[in-house]
Amino acid sequence: MDSFGRYVNNHSLLTKIDARIKIVLMVVLLVFCFLDFNIVSFGCLFLLLCLFMVIGKLRFKPLLKVIRHMWFLFLMLLVINLFTIKGEVWFEIWGIYVYKEAILQTIYIFLRLVMILMISTLLSSSTTPSELTYALEFYLTPLKIFKVNVYEIAIMVSIALRFIPTLFEELERIKKAQTSRGIDFKYGKYRDKLRGLTSLIIPLFISCFDKADELTNAMVARGYDSSNKRSQYKRFKIRLVDVMGVVVFGCLLGLIVFLNGVV
Repeated sequence: MDSFGRYVNNHSLLTKIDARIKIVLMVVLLVFCFLDFNIVSFGCLFLLLCLFMVIGKLRFKPLLKVIRHMWFLFLMLLVINLFTIKGEVWFEIWGIYVYKEAILQTIYIFLRLVMILMISTLLSSSTTPSELTYALEFYLTPLKIFKVNVYEIAIMVSIALRFIPTLFEELERIKKAQTSRGIDFKYGKYRDKLRGLTSLIIPLFISCFDKADELTNAMVARGYDSSNKRSQYKRFKIRLVDVMGVVVFGCLLGLIVFLNGVV
């Protein structure tokens, strides 16, 4: 069973692209998510991310489970925008004017958050932790001039990304355990749901500290020392598939920019 953000070795085209190239492409996609596109270009960008997930042979179900739990964030954004953004009145309910611009802006923001989740999924699910560490170390190499331990920074970021799917699994396990003890997360009162949220957060924090302690002990037991010079078992080189991926990626993004100026 695939979990959200965990690396999946499915031999897809996305897993064959160099990690350094993928990081650059994902950063470009993140920038495009926050550009002021029209509805057509914005929809094309969303479809492009869906296409990349299909090419990467990634399942949408883990992503949809995460999005389903974001309904409270959507409602909070909607309430804030209704009281801060004015414009064309769409309809009136209980004496409160609902503006069209407020609804559209809320949808735009929520879709941007969803696309950020999709981009992070594309990177973490198609790149091994070791490849991600190497790519981050490669881009942080100029910091070695200032005697910064680049590898230590890269390994910390890599471990943090690696533990995201583990934390989701741990959260689901704790939720099932608390449900079996009588806590109702779905149909209870809001007061009970807030208490249930506390019963999730505190055990999750304790579990995080326990796992961090176990990981530290395991690294120390294996003689890990970040100050030692390390060799590399695998050499990374730019191949034809990387060049072709960049070209296709650039053409698709160019088409989105073109549609934004024409439509």
